[in-house]
Amino acid sequence: MFLKASADYDQVVNSAEACLSKLYFEFQRNGKADLAEFEIIHPAYFRIVIEPDKMPKTRNLLMPSISPPKGSTIEIRFGLDDTGQTEASKLARYFLRELIKTLPEKPWNGLGSRESAKEEKRWKEQIEERAQ
Repeated sequence: MFLKASADYDQVVNSAEACLSKLYFEFQRNGKADLAEFEIIHPAYFRIVIEPDKMPKTRNLLMPSISPPKGSTIEIRFGLDDTGQTEASKLARYFLRELIKTLPEKPWNGLGSRESAKEEKRWKEQIEERAQ
Protein backbone atom coordinates (compact mmCIF):
# COMPACT_ATOMS: atom_id res chain seq x y z
CA MET A 1 0.00 0.00 0.00
CA PHE A 2 1.39 3.38 -1.02
CA LEU A 3 -0.52 6.54 -0.12
CA LYS A 4 0.04 10.29 -0.04
CA ALA A 5 -1.21 12.67 2.62
CA SER A 6 -1.39 16.45 2.47
CA ALA A 7 -0.46 16.78 6.16
CA ASP A 8 3.16 17.52 6.91
CA TYR A 9 5.58 14.78 7.92
CA ASP A 10 5.73 15.51 11.65
CA GLN A 11 1.95 15.65 11.93
CA VAL A 12 1.50 12.31 10.14
CA VAL A 13 4.20 10.63 12.23
CA ASN A 14 2.76 11.92 15.51
CA SER A 15 -0.78 10.92 14.48
CA ALA A 16 0.40 7.46 13.40
CA GLU A 17 2.16 6.86 16.70
CA ALA A 18 -0.88 8.05 18.65
CA CYS A 19 -3.18 5.78 16.63
CA LEU A 20 -0.96 2.73 17.13
CA SER A 21 -0.90 3.35 20.87
CA LYS A 22 -4.66 3.94 20.99
CA LEU A 23 -5.24 0.66 19.15
CA TYR A 24 -2.94 -1.14 21.65
CA PHE A 25 -0.65 -2.39 18.88
CA GLU A 26 2.75 -3.50 20.11
CA PHE A 27 5.28 -1.69 17.91
CA GLN A 28 8.81 -0.37 17.63
CA ARG A 29 9.62 2.99 16.09
CA ASN A 30 12.74 3.23 13.96
CA GLY A 31 14.03 5.90 11.63
CA LYS A 32 15.76 9.23 11.42
CA ALA A 33 14.86 12.88 10.79
CA ASP A 34 13.20 12.32 7.41
CA LEU A 35 11.94 8.74 7.73
CA ALA A 36 9.88 6.99 10.37
CA GLU A 37 9.24 3.28 10.38
CA PHE A 38 6.76 1.65 12.72
CA GLU A 39 7.25 -2.09 12.96
CA ILE A 40 4.06 -3.63 14.30
CA ILE A 41 4.87 -6.80 16.21
CA HIS A 42 1.54 -7.71 17.75
CA PRO A 43 -1.32 -8.54 17.05
CA ALA A 44 0.05 -9.14 13.52
CA TYR A 45 3.28 -8.20 11.76
CA PHE A 46 3.47 -5.35 9.25
CA ARG A 47 5.45 -2.13 8.83
CA ILE A 48 4.43 1.47 8.23
CA VAL A 49 7.01 3.73 6.57
CA ILE A 50 6.37 7.49 6.55
CA GLU A 51 8.49 10.02 4.67
CA PRO A 52 8.09 13.63 3.63
CA ASP A 53 6.99 13.87 0.01
CA LYS A 54 10.04 14.70 -2.10
CA MET A 55 8.38 15.28 -5.48
CA PRO A 56 7.98 18.96 -6.46
CA LYS A 57 4.58 19.94 -7.82
CA THR A 58 4.04 21.45 -11.25
CA ARG A 59 1.15 23.78 -11.93
CA ASN A 60 -0.41 25.66 -14.81
CA LEU A 61 0.31 24.02 -18.14
CA LEU A 62 0.29 27.35 -20.05
CA MET A 63 2.84 29.04 -17.78
CA PRO A 64 4.46 26.18 -15.90
CA SER A 65 5.66 26.73 -12.38
CA ILE A 66 7.17 24.38 -9.86
CA SER A 67 6.36 24.53 -6.18
CA PRO A 68 8.18 22.69 -3.39
CA PRO A 69 6.92 19.28 -2.30
CA LYS A 70 4.08 19.23 0.20
CA GLY A 71 2.81 16.49 2.46
CA SER A 72 3.95 12.98 3.26
CA THR A 73 4.00 9.50 1.84
CA ILE A 74 2.82 6.47 3.75
CA GLU A 75 3.76 2.96 2.73
CA ILE A 76 2.47 -0.13 4.47
CA ARG A 77 4.55 -3.23 3.91
CA PHE A 78 3.52 -6.80 4.59
CA GLY A 79 5.29 -10.13 4.55
CA LEU A 80 5.82 -11.83 1.21
CA ASP A 81 3.06 -14.36 1.85
CA ASP A 82 0.38 -11.70 2.49
CA THR A 83 -2.50 -12.02 0.03
CA GLY A 84 -4.55 -9.06 1.22
CA GLN A 85 -6.88 -11.21 3.31
CA THR A 86 -4.64 -11.81 6.29
CA GLU A 87 -5.00 -10.41 9.78
CA ALA A 88 -2.17 -7.95 9.09
CA SER A 89 -4.03 -6.49 6.09
CA LYS A 90 -7.22 -6.11 8.09
CA LEU A 91 -5.36 -4.41 10.94
CA ALA A 92 -3.58 -2.08 8.51
CA ARG A 93 -6.95 -1.00 7.06
CA TYR A 94 -8.22 -0.41 10.59
CA PHE A 95 -5.12 1.68 11.35
CA LEU A 96 -5.66 3.80 8.21
CA ARG A 97 -9.31 4.45 9.15
CA GLU A 98 -8.17 5.64 12.59
CA LEU A 99 -5.36 7.73 11.10
CA ILE A 100 -7.82 9.59 8.86
CA LYS A 101 -9.86 10.49 11.95
CA THR A 102 -6.86 11.99 13.77
CA LEU A 103 -5.54 14.18 10.96
CA PRO A 104 -6.89 17.77 10.88
CA GLU A 105 -8.39 17.20 7.41
CA LYS A 106 -8.82 14.31 5.02
CA PRO A 107 -5.35 13.26 3.85
CA TRP A 108 -6.19 13.76 0.17
CA ASN A 109 -7.46 17.34 0.61
CA GLY A 110 -4.98 19.99 -0.46
CA LEU A 111 -2.95 17.93 -2.91
CA GLY A 112 -4.27 19.68 -6.02
CA SER A 113 -7.48 18.88 -7.87
CA ARG A 114 -6.32 15.95 -10.00
CA GLU A 115 -4.01 14.45 -7.41
CA SER A 116 -6.59 14.86 -4.62
CA ALA A 117 -9.19 12.90 -6.60
CA LYS A 118 -6.68 10.15 -7.38
CA GLU A 119 -5.49 9.91 -3.77
CA GLU A 120 -9.02 9.96 -2.37
CA LYS A 121 -9.86 6.95 -4.53
CA ARG A 122 -6.64 5.21 -3.46
CA TRP A 123 -7.28 5.83 0.26
CA LYS A 124 -10.88 4.64 0.03
CA GLU A 125 -9.83 1.48 -1.80
CA GLN A 126 -7.33 0.69 0.94
CA ILE A 127 -9.63 1.26 3.91
CA GLU A 128 -12.68 -0.61 2.64
CA GLU A 129 -13.36 -4.11 3.84
CA ARG A 130 -12.70 -6.66 1.13
CA ALA A 131 -15.07 -9.55 0.52
CA GLN A 132 -13.65 -12.83 1.70
